[in-house]
Amino acid sequence: MRGASTVVATLSCALAAMAGPLAGQGAAEPPTEVRARVIAGPSWTRSADDARTDFTLSRAELGARLALGPHLALDAQVDAVRSASPSSLFGVSGNALVLVLSRAYGEVALDLGPGRLEARMGLVPDPVVDAVEGAQGLRVMADPLAESGAFHWRSDIGATLGWRGLDDRLALTLAVTTGEGARDVELDDAKDLLVLARGDLWTGRLFDAPARLRLAAGYRVGTRGIASVDDDRAFALAALLSQRLGLGLEAHLAFGYDARADREVRGLGAWVRAMPWEVMGFGLRLDWMQLDAAVTGSDRVVVEAGVIADLAAAFGIADRTFRLFAGWRGERVGASAAAVTGLQSTSDADSLLLVLEVATAAAPVW
Repeated sequence: MRGASTVVATLSCALAAMAGPLAGQGAAEPPTEVRARVIAGPSWTRSADDARTDFTLSRAELGARLALGPHLALDAQVDAVRSASPSSLFGVSGNALVLVLSRAYGEVALDLGPGRLEARMGLVPDPVVDAVEGAQGLRVMADPLAESGAFHWRSDIGATLGWRGLDDRLALTLAVTTGEGARDVELDDAKDLLVLARGDLWTGRLFDAPARLRLAAGYRVGTRGIASVDDDRAFALAALLSQRLGLGLEAHLAFGYDARADREVRGLGAWVRAMPWEVMGFGLRLDWMQLDAAVTGSDRVVVEAGVIADLAAAFGIADRTFRLFAGWRGERVGASAAAVTGLQSTSDADSLLLVLEVATAAAPVW
């Protein structure tokens, strides 16, 4: 917590220093938005190989956004991660939690005709991960398949150009990035090019709440590693967005995966989020991956289901997230999954979960 305070102070000082010249021109003090999110909880897991109890901190995010006037903005965020990956032998101070920069970019936004043009440059968030997470509103259960299946990075160094119009019912995004993700340096001269289109086919009301039917599709031409291995992606999304009921489907195709150009990976994620009561409802997620289309039995299926309690709504707190998820998670893997992933063994597993999500902003449930 002491380290997090230091990061907040550093970000605040940097933002204040950049705001100084604008303030001297007689402009009003720019608004600063500080955001944070924590997702943590215990789990009880049983598999053929082991039975264990874990307490995990799956998300710890701290960020700030400073509007430098009506058209300019600065955004930065740090995340807490384990210093050693699952395949590493050593980390920092054992395997301590360390703070890493997950986004840091400047933004220019201009109103053009019926829409708004936004350009970002720096360590920018991935448009596909943002699109799926925004449609789901179920981060308290798990990361979207776009991220957990390693189809896309959470962020990458590069630039994005986006346009939103028709009351946010239509959006187009173009991204040019290194293709190595936020945690690696540029390893080749090639750049990744991603095009994403999103449209709302219908907007109205459902169960006395605003609702919309959303479709999105995109394609990324990319490479990875020193050898510039092909790393292309195709993506599609269909979702019904509403405060009381949300359901959707995300589909992914990877042509080249894990630095192997000959590996084709497929993924399909489906979810249902129902809140029949303002303070309580349930969530259901199903993620399927074929880890190598050329290998029979390389499937991996994860199902997660349980009850969601909205404690912020129960106490009448608006524009904040304080949710509890209690449920079950089951994972089933094919006979060839171990050989494809390179792990010594993989086995079916069942888990009981209790997860708390706390954030300074309301969860996207429309």
